[in-house]
Amino acid sequence: MNRTTRCLLGGALVSLLVVVVGCAPATTQHSSVSRKTYTDVAAAALDSDLVALGTISEPLQQMLDTGGATDGSGIPMLVYSFAVSTSSLATSPSTITVVSVDVDKLHLDPDDAAAFKPNHQYLLFLDEQTEPDRASLKGLGTIYTPVGGNAGVFPVNNGRAKALDAEYKRIKKDDPETKPADDTLSLDPAVALELPTATS
Repeated sequence: MNRTTRCLLGGALVSLLVVVVGCAPATTQHSSVSRKTYTDVAAAALDSDLVALGTISEPLQQMLDTGGATDGSGIPMLVYSFAVSTSSLATSPSTITVVSVDVDKLHLDPDDAAAFKPNHQYLLFLDEQTEPDRASLKGLGTIYTPVGGNAGVFPVNNGRAKALDAEYKRIKKDDPETKPADDTLSLDPAVALELPTATS
């Protein structure tokens, strides 16, 4: 049986196609996700309400985004605290709540959605939702979700933010004429924080 469920991921409605195989043994079916992709970080920034550099926590809680369904089905989500060291805002919040799909429970390809490593530093391109329109996500206050799945998630190591999104790598490899600059794949977070955003 095929079933389409909808959830909020990166500020846009995203369709997740979940294949249910009944009781078929020893078979793991993977969900596919359609998401917005970007050819460069400037485009991701323009789609973001906030670009922030900071440290992600351990998951604080699991939630189920039911999308209004009443049959107990939905998208497993993880809620994190993100300690902001600096951001694209003139006055940075010290801590924000980041919500992302539970990649492991959905068996998603890591190219499709962010799987955070707790207590690691990240540069995040985020969509703000002040009043989540999913009843199951209410009560969290203002939440942030990465734009475009992994397109909005850059782990930071040795002062460089490195792209996780395979879309950037495919563009760079497959289309040399329009490939993004190297700083799309590995960039100085300070440069990214100066890019124009949806709210600047």
